[in-house]
Amino acid sequence: MADTRRGYMLMEAMAGAAVLAVLITVCLQMFASMTVSRRAAEQRALALQAAANTIERISALPWDQITPERLAEITLPPSTQEHLGGGNLKLTLRPLETVGPAKQLQVEITWPNSAGGTDAPVRLSYWFHPQPGASP
Repeated sequence: MADTRRGYMLMEAMAGAAVLAVLITVCLQMFASMTVSRRAAEQRALALQAAANTIERISALPWDQITPERLAEITLPPSTQEHLGGGNLKLTLRPLETVGPAKQLQVEITWPNSAGGTDAPVRLSYWFHPQPGASP
């Protein structure tokens, strides 16, 4: 009788080891997925902060210096480009004469993702109005 019980224990141990192997595999896959998601969230937050900083830098310029030529000189900082894996900054300036003298700035930052494509870009818009006494 001791021999038959021993066979059952071996089968139970093998089944338990198989279940444990499946659970470890699932946990490792979840960990890898969470790492990729965390990295994507960090990149998005960094791109959003970089876009806000770009708007702040441009808003510090005098009204007459906010031109497409001046905006063409602005780039992402090298550290931001590195963290985004080659991030790209695109600035678009449009005059808005329908609401008086105003300019609309759109900041767009794109970066490649781990799959070889690009993630959804970060876009921020800002409207500039001349300060009282400034020439529009």
